[in-house]
Amino acid sequence: MDSAVSSSAKDDAGDGRSEKNASSSSEAEKAAKDSAVSSSAKDDAGDGKDEAAKDCESDHANMVDSEKNENDPKDNKVADDPSSGKIEKAASAADEAPKDNKAAASAADEAEKTAKECEVDTSAADEAARKKSNKKIVIRTNPGKLIEAVKILSQNGRLKVIELGFEQLLYISLSSIEQKDIIVWLLNLCEAEESSDSVVIKIGDKILIINENVVAHIFGVPEGSGERLETLRKKEQGQIKQKVGEMLGLSAKDKISCDFLCDVMEGAQKNNDVELEVTCFFLIAFNVLLMPSTDMYLSAPQMQAAMNLEKIRQINWRKEILYHLAKGVKARKISKTETTDNIYGPVTVLLLFYLDHLKKTELQADVLVTPRICYYNSAMVSDLVNDTTDISGKGFQKLELGDATLYSLNYNECDKVKPPKTNKDIMQCRRRVNQEKDGGIKKTKGGKNTLNTSVRIPALVDFIN
Repeated sequence: MDSAVSSSAKDDAGDGRSEKNASSSSEAEKAAKDSAVSSSAKDDAGDGKDEAAKDCESDHANMVDSEKNENDPKDNKVADDPSSGKIEKAASAADEAPKDNKAAASAADEAEKTAKECEVDTSAADEAARKKSNKKIVIRTNPGKLIEAVKILSQNGRLKVIELGFEQLLYISLSSIEQKDIIVWLLNLCEAEESSDSVVIKIGDKILIINENVVAHIFGVPEGSGERLETLRKKEQGQIKQKVGEMLGLSAKDKISCDFLCDVMEGAQKNNDVELEVTCFFLIAFNVLLMPSTDMYLSAPQMQAAMNLEKIRQINWRKEILYHLAKGVKARKISKTETTDNIYGPVTVLLLFYLDHLKKTELQADVLVTPRICYYNSAMVSDLVNDTTDISGKGFQKLELGDATLYSLNYNECDKVKPPKTNKDIMQCRRRVNQEKDGGIKKTKGGKNTLNTSVRIPALVDFIN
């Protein structure tokens, strides 16, 4: 009986040790999930393993005692006691705990590595977005340089420009385009027809179509006899550059700027060389307004357009300018450099055409003044762009779009902006100056302005004063 009691007590002790080892194993599994306590789990598992070995030795001694008492059936229960199996499982679990800890540590390292990679990817994306938002926008359109060239022209030079059909370029008032973001915004909304007969601006459900008549109302350029400029092959481009270089005393490889051309115009005026003076004027006009490229220096097509003054009479410049606008829209790509967005083509057409469609009371008084580049000045453009800029600063649809009556009229049949030539015209313009100073333009007795001009045209102020 004492032996049975002793054996039962040992069984209870073995069960307690098994539960302890099982608990130790559970802690080891928990440690596998939490790498921060992995070392503690390893220590507990090692202690459990040592205790399991001691328990095995004690149970072995008990089994020997039970063999000596084979004749006692009660003692035979010791040999069949399942506690030894529990101990073995506990020892096995303790052995596995360090392995699980290693797996947990490896998983933690992998997670940390992935997190760092995610940080790098996110950082790279943020950097790309920052560069894109900070991309420098370069627009070669610079009408102010053409205004400078107009001031240099001699009287004979002016008469030649008028004879060739470009009189309206003598009266332009828009000196610069500072609002580059709206140009990019408009270009992103543009689509060009394959035939280059039109450019379409799609703004929501509103479609604005730019055609030859629109180009005429913006720039006031002639349509000639309908001819187009020939496409120059590489060899022909070299020849035209050489011809221009010889005319200006340069080599074919020299880069030609508008500042240099203005100096040549002044020299030609002193030498009474009207043809050279006017040729330089047109080179400037095509470079900074009518056919801008991505380069500030003269390009071969610009040289080709201006070199033959007699040929200028025959070209349909409305179609030619529309072609270059469509070409710029279709070929628009972000510059290969990460910091610059080069924009080329006569984008002034896009800007003024869009502004003319905004519902703005201030525009109604002079809605039929044409061409529009002789109506708008930089301050007016800046005010309109600011008024239609949305809260985000990234869109330009705050003002509603309406219809622009002017563009439904045939440009050839409209009265054009001209400087006042008679004393009566000058007096009318002076009255308009005083009226604007008093707070607005007043209509005449007939209910409309009889003179189709605006005192906000800088070129006309010289004729008034």
